Amino acid sequence: MPAPAGPLFGPDALVLPSGAPTFDIRVFPDARNAELAAAEQPTRYYFQPGTVLLAHRDGAPELDFSMNALAKRPRPGSPAVEYLGGTCTFATTLALPVSVPTDVLDTIMRHHHPDPPARIAHLFNYRPTAPTPQLVPVPITRNTVSCAAAHTRDIALTAQYSAEGSIEIHGHNTFLVSCDAAATEEIVQSMRNATPPPLAVTNTLTEQFDTGAASLTIDLQIDLDRLYAACVADSSVTAAAVYRAGQAADAIRHQITDAVGHPIDATLREWLDRSDALPATVFDMVAGELFDSGPNGPALKTDRAPSGSVLRQSSTLCGQISAQHTVTAEFDDLCAAVKHDIDRYLTVLDIGI
Repeated sequence: MPAPAGPLFGPDALVLPSGAPTFDIRVFPDARNAELAAAEQPTRYYFQPGTVLLAHRDGAPELDFSMNALAKRPRPGSPAVEYLGGTCTFATTLALPVSVPTDVLDTIMRHHHPDPPARIAHLFNYRPTAPTPQLVPVPITRNTVSCAAAHTRDIALTAQYSAEGSIEIHGHNTFLVSCDAAATEEIVQSMRNATPPPLAVTNTLTEQFDTGAASLTIDLQIDLDRLYAACVADSSVTAAAVYRAGQAADAIRHQITDAVGHPIDATLREWLDRSDALPATVFDMVAGELFDSGPNGPALKTDRAPSGSVLRQSSTLCGQISAQHTVTAEFDDLCAAVKHDIDRYLTVLDIGI
């Protein structure tokens, strides 16, 4: 019996609008849906997290967000409260709102959706007599989290959190933010105005895809001297940084063709350029020529003389492939919640005059 392989690689997805909060959901078919359907097995679809949402408090309907502010009450003749500082705690999740997965699966089963892109259309192949299909998240192998002020206004906040977030779709990432007076005032005022707080939360996800039946040939040509100069200029030592530097310096050239020798289309080529496959292949090719191994990882050779060498390699790309996808937090749910009952989310401690 065929087993699901994973979401089909590439930029093509079925894009469906969700409800509230409003954002688009990208759905990828399993690379083996044709085989699964022929074997009368459940076909499978994968949703890609499109945004980061505030989580709910454990066992409660409220959002997991709290702002505690220290303030002095206005002095006689003073126009406003004086904020001294504060702390903000919250938790985020990549999970979809509870009703959305059911709605997405119903849309797929009824075919009440726009026509999928041609490259993946045959894999949205549910039939009324077939087993109920499955809807699962795109597999995530790494989640790098950051939190900072959302703009350049003169506010200071320090966020404590785990930089390596949960790779489970329902897992929570928790944050503790210490705020100076200006940041405290801005967060409090944003909550009272029911506008998003000045917090920028970003999750960079490493997601896993599969090439399915496709087998691509990659012909690479690398100018070692030019690539070395680009890496020295950028202090590039990771596979992704080396690849970016080499592309910018025109030190790396490649052609990607399908199983019958036709060049792939531009959008798929661009997606592969952003994937982990090409940077990893290039790094493996040049590591011995440009880098020394050290206790802290690879380091650029310091005594490398120009060689005039050009490396050429042809390799096959098939099977699993990873690509990075960045999503940011959205606080629309909080804006609606504080309109309804701000006291559940904001506490201002008055320490007197």
